[in-house]
Amino acid sequence: MSNQTFISVGPYWDVIHRHRAIFYSTIVAGLALTALALVLVPKQYTSSVLLEVWHADIQSNLIGAETQVAPANTGLESRLEALSEETVTHGHLAELISKHGLYLLDGKPEPGAIGEMAGEISISIPDSVLQSKTPNRWQKLLPPDSLEISFQYRDPAKARAVANDLGNIMVGEYRKELERHNAETIKLLSSELDETRGKLAESQSQIKILKEKYRGSLPQDLSDNVNALEALQLQRERSVQTAESKTDAAGAASPDSPKPNTPDAALAALQTKLGALKAQYSDEYPEVIETKSQIAILEKEIAKSGKQPAVAPPRDSAASLIQQQIADYQRAIAETPAHEEAIAAVNRDYGILSSRYNDLNNLFFEARADQAVLERGQGERLQVLQPASLPSTPSFPNRLVLIGGGVAATLLMALAIPFGLFYTDTSFKDSDDVRAE
Repeated sequence: MSNQTFISVGPYWDVIHRHRAIFYSTIVAGLALTALALVLVPKQYTSSVLLEVWHADIQSNLIGAETQVAPANTGLESRLEALSEETVTHGHLAELISKHGLYLLDGKPEPGAIGEMAGEISISIPDSVLQSKTPNRWQKLLPPDSLEISFQYRDPAKARAVANDLGNIMVGEYRKELERHNAETIKLLSSELDETRGKLAESQSQIKILKEKYRGSLPQDLSDNVNALEALQLQRERSVQTAESKTDAAGAASPDSPKPNTPDAALAALQTKLGALKAQYSDEYPEVIETKSQIAILEKEIAKSGKQPAVAPPRDSAASLIQQQIADYQRAIAETPAHEEAIAAVNRDYGILSSRYNDLNNLFFEARADQAVLERGQGERLQVLQPASLPSTPSFPNRLVLIGGGVAATLLMALAIPFGLFYTDTSFKDSDDVRAE
């Protein structure tokens, strides 16, 4: 046995049939009211103006700036909200209402006219294909950076005029935005250039101070210092040999001078050797340490024998001068790597600053070039691609909503009244019993 339940519309149609007079009269009244509303409710006409972003007629490179590979992306979609807010401002809408006499009540703008007008303005990015109204209905591709402004009003002529004015307002706001952005860019770059220029001057001054301070021990002086040091060392060796020869001769003539092949003579020779080694090497040099040790041993032997240690004859002024010059050149050669590193660090900073200054200078020049092109009216701009046309028919969506709403309300009322009467009718129970028998 099947458990399916079948819904029958018979009882419902019977209700409508019993109250058919009310049902049909409600439909007629509802349709009549809908038609009256279509006549009485003001028609709304929509007019649209199409705008596009036009790139510069004159490239920046023609007036000295670097060549750009491709025009910069305007990013119209991301800037649409800002452009809309700048266009649909309280001041602009109030000016348009006063200019075209919109939303008048007793000769004055009705309360809330600005808010109502803002709700009737639509700013959007249109589809990529524009359908022409020519008989052959050919299609034309829109530019990538295009913009559409629509305005809806009950007077088609005023709708067209306001749409065109809104387009002109947006064109002006777009130009102001470009000028403001370009002015801020120039100001920022100018500030950065001044700061970088000051750092460059400071770096140049530091390099000059270091070169003056390290004069004679710079990398470019290293080769000359080494040659001079070698020449002085050779001259010192010759002076030492000459002094030893004179010492031997003086020792033979003087009874106080140390005799050859004696501890005093050996001590004097070691002391002379130690002086020469110290002039060339540090105290930690192995040969210096060994010579000091030999001198200490000889001094102890001489002290045991009861004799005073012989002292090496003093050098003359020329030998002292040579020794001082050797020490100066040795110090200059030893300090050269540290001085080279210090100056190289400052030069690196200077190179970085110089590169940044050149980049900023190029950007600044390009910004000034863009400003010059913009002042001539040949730079990037927003312009009217297709002006607003006079709408000949009311806006289809609004009329369709009105008709659909009227028909739907009429049907609901036509059904609600008979069924309301049916459920309150005392004969409903008898009719139901008779139908059940």
